[in-house]
Amino acid sequence: MSFELLPDGTTVPTDNAALDHSVLGPYVTGGTSFVLGFDTDSVFGIDEWARYESRSDPGSTIWGYLTGPGAGPDGDLTPTGVGGDWLLRQTNSNRGEPLVNIFQGHEFLVEYSGVLPISASGEIWDLDNGESFRIDALNSSLDVMASITTPPVPRNALPGVTFEALPFTFSFSGLPEGIKALRVSGLDRGVGGGFAFDNFNATQPAGVVPEPSSLALMGLGIAGLAGRRLRRRRADADQAA
Repeated sequence: MSFELLPDGTTVPTDNAALDHSVLGPYVTGGTSFVLGFDTDSVFGIDEWARYESRSDPGSTIWGYLTGPGAGPDGDLTPTGVGGDWLLRQTNSNRGEPLVNIFQGHEFLVEYSGVLPISASGEIWDLDNGESFRIDALNSSLDVMASITTPPVPRNALPGVTFEALPFTFSFSGLPEGIKALRVSGLDRGVGGGFAFDNFNATQPAGVVPEPSSLALMGLGIAGLAGRRLRRRRADADQAA
């Protein structure tokens, strides 16, 4: 799912428009349906929709998305332009949108219905300047079956050293139960910020594992069969609620 089209499969998104699944319906692949958005309160579930972001509009860029030389707005420094024209972002209060900040306890969710998959993969873009994320795969009881934490990235490093204008790919494969939700939490914003999500495969793991030498072009986090069953953890404020 590259987000080049709305859930109807035919309509091109509008820049900065909300991915309002209550109007647009869910994305569907086979017997699996899913919706994407942000959880901003202590009750698990999406309460704020993600926004579509155009890579080609120089007047509309993601806060915290820094681009390397020649990358352009919301850049894509991959050799073949795998990012395409569209991605998803969190809201930006400077644009009059509701405040969502994944580094202030808000979380990005993918919620599934129908046939629950045991595998999934996707990309977090422009991981740089000390930013760190954790991706959790949750079962129907909202227990964590497996987790992936993004690799450490240095602050204020040049393009090619971090994932500036590049994707970090996460991948879950062959989990013991169906995935009810994926949750992305911001662990550390470093001196960066922002959140960009793209190229999501709701039911399959990432297709190719890159060689270690290709880390500057793509990062890959993989979680396979998870024997551990961690209870779902939330912030202290959420637990107190």
